[in-house]
Formats: sequence, C-alpha cells, structure tokens
Amino acid sequence: MRRSCSRCGRIHELNESCPLATKKKYTPKPKTEQSSFRNTATWQTLRKNIAERDHHLCRVCFLDHGALTTYGLEVHHITPIADAPYRAYDESNLITLCRNHHELAEAGVITKEHLYHLLRRSYDDILYMKPEDFEKIRRKT
Repeated sequence: MRRSCSRCGRIHELNESCPLATKKKYTPKPKTEQSSFRNTATWQTLRKNIAERDHHLCRVCFLDHGALTTYGLEVHHITPIADAPYRAYDESNLITLCRNHHELAEAGVITKEHLYHLLRRSYDDILYMKPEDFEKIRRKT
C-alpha cells in the first residue's frame, strides 16, 4: 500500500519514510527559577484568583480605554520578582493585563506608577460611567 507524503508530495510505500522527513529530537527547556516558580500550585491558584479579582479583563484596556479584552490575559508582577522576591505572592503587586499591555509594561512603556494607580481604581468607577465619559477617556488616549 502507498501513501502521499505531506513533506515532499511524492508517493511512498507505507513502510518507507520520506528522506525529507527528519525526526526532531525532543530537548526539554532548561529549568529556570522563573519556570519553577510559575509551575507551583501556589502561583497557579494565585494567578487564577487575580484574574477573577480583575473580572478576567485587562485592567489597562478596561480602565484606560473602556475596552473589554478577555483573551490572551496574563498576570503581571508590577515590581519584578528579581527586584522584590518577597512580593512574588503579594496581591497588591499583581495585575491582569492582555499580552500587548503586558509587553508594554515589561518594556517600561506603561509605568509602575500607572499600573499601581489602575490597581487602586475600582471597576465600579467604569461600570457606572455615562457614555459621554467614555468619549472623554477615548479622546485623552
């Protein structure tokens, strides 16, 4: 019996392997202190709790722009673990961000002060805003 090869497009016998198909050897990523930390049950639970606290929304998208971003969310340490390891599990140092804003926060484009300000702001401020207030926010950014 023969089969069509997805690599080269040719027809091969079923027991033959394609010369273009190379088997990749699995090499595990070296364990780092960060990956060890992120794999702990304590961190996984805390990360879930922070996302729930933030209503599974990016705080920057929601509080600065009035946008609802619910996909690609990550929990960010405002003060990095390397600078303050004792704050690794501190809820007042954690904020939910979308991938885009997380990268901007890591690069320092979004300041720590602004993230702490967003952390102190209540979602109730936004939930009870009038539509014209959203327009003011949009014009500022």
